[in-house]
Amino acid sequence: MLSVRISSYGCTRPFYEQVALQVAKHMRELVKKSLWRVTLLYVYAFLGGCLFYYIEGKPEKNLDLSSRLWKELHRGFANKYNISINESDFQRFVQKAFDAVHVGTRPDWGIFTGMTFTITTLTTIGYGHITPETSLGQFLTIIYCLVGLPISLLALKTLGELVSRIVYRIVLVVEKKVLSRERPKRIKLKSFIVTSVLMFLTLCAGGLTQKYVEDWTFIEGLYAWFATLSTIGYGDYVPMWNLIKGKEDSLNGLWLLLYSLTLPSLAALSVVSGLLNSLVEALEEFRIQYKVCYKKFKYKKKTCKGCGDKEAMIPGQVLMRTYREAWSKEGNKRARSASV
Repeated sequence: MLSVRISSYGCTRPFYEQVALQVAKHMRELVKKSLWRVTLLYVYAFLGGCLFYYIEGKPEKNLDLSSRLWKELHRGFANKYNISINESDFQRFVQKAFDAVHVGTRPDWGIFTGMTFTITTLTTIGYGHITPETSLGQFLTIIYCLVGLPISLLALKTLGELVSRIVYRIVLVVEKKVLSRERPKRIKLKSFIVTSVLMFLTLCAGGLTQKYVEDWTFIEGLYAWFATLSTIGYGDYVPMWNLIKGKEDSLNGLWLLLYSLTLPSLAALSVVSGLLNSLVEALEEFRIQYKVCYKKFKYKKKTCKGCGDKEAMIPGQVLMRTYREAWSKEGNKRARSASV
């Protein structure tokens, strides 16, 4: 029978049993980790829901508020113009007025707005301020994204790796040239911290830009750019949209789109991708260091349930046992000499 020796336990088992044990152990760990993380996600979501309910909740429900405002508008309209209008006619009038206002706020399709739509789509931001309305346009959006999303993700991944490598080289040069450290430690963790600071400064720069360009508050600009760079894209605040909304499809409008929306968003998304790459590398560095420290300071003996053989002791444990045996022998010698 084909068998191999398991070095960690010092016993012999068939190869297929070893593989089955390893797979079962990995599956158990994966199930536990999945349950723990999903539970943490739901608990965090519940606490967040309670928090936002406490902050954003209103004493009057939206349906009740709409009904009250509707009645006040109806009564005020009838009193102002001294006319009698029934409920259905007034409802049709208000619906027509709402449709007129809503249509006026939507942008017209053109090359300029089409490129804005494709940029927000391929970067998975998806504000929702420009969307296809025809069946053909919606179907082509699916086909277009199936081809374009992998291209966009690969481009952002490459730009993120470039940003993380640049930050890594800068940190390494500072450690060696400026701080004169021959063997710098935890470079990847320091690179992650630097990239995080760069990300925070990018968000602050976006908030200040919106404050002075579109007369938003700093918090509104910070919120808008965070929703953009995290690719959440709520759509209630669209950075730079008020500047480019009224521009015609011309060369000047295209340059405005590139400089005010495309290039800043692409650069900021590259910083986000670089932050994620730095985070993965920092976690890997921490995991390796943790394993080294664990093997250095944690002295445990493992036994095989099948044969009871003890695991080979690690060097630190051997040294500790040798020290105890030498101390015991020295004590016995002193006791014998004292009795003599």
